[in-house]
Amino acid sequence: MNPNEIRKLKEKAPFPIFILVLLMFLPSFLLQPEQEKLEENIRAYDSLLKNGKVVLAKRSSFAAEEKKQRQLSDVKQVVLQQLPEEKQLPEIIDRMNAVARQNSVLVKDVTYAFQGKMGKLQIPCFNISMNFSAYYEDMRRFVVALENLDYPLLVEEIIVPEGGKYRITLKQLVK
Repeated sequence: MNPNEIRKLKEKAPFPIFILVLLMFLPSFLLQPEQEKLEENIRAYDSLLKNGKVVLAKRSSFAAEEKKQRQLSDVKQVVLQQLPEEKQLPEIIDRMNAVARQNSVLVKDVTYAFQGKMGKLQIPCFNISMNFSAYYEDMRRFVVALENLDYPLLVEEIIVPEGGKYRITLKQLVK
């Protein structure tokens, strides 16, 4: 190289160094904001993916709950079909008296009152109370016979105030 060329190169030397420094730091200036946006998008995607998995899990549990609800609704319909109507209450009491006679139970009195809706079932019911006297074995057969009638009759309590005398409280669900 001739001396003129070397001198020109020395004059221009800061420019290539500046370009070199610029080329070294330029990617970080341009790529850093893009890298941050990419990382933010990755975090957002991960959270959406987690939420999607939770939603899918809930969706499958909702399907199972819906199936259980349909089964319970079917059972409720079967039970409601077996319930007698309110106007059949005198027939029910007559039938209970007949069952008592069959089991050697002497019924002294029967009282009944409309209770309204029963608990969570929201089904109307009557409270029926019977005072009767019988031997213990006859009383047990009588209670079993009441529980085996064609319609749901719930024995709530049996009280023994004196030997051989009983008071039974029943719930009769109705339509």
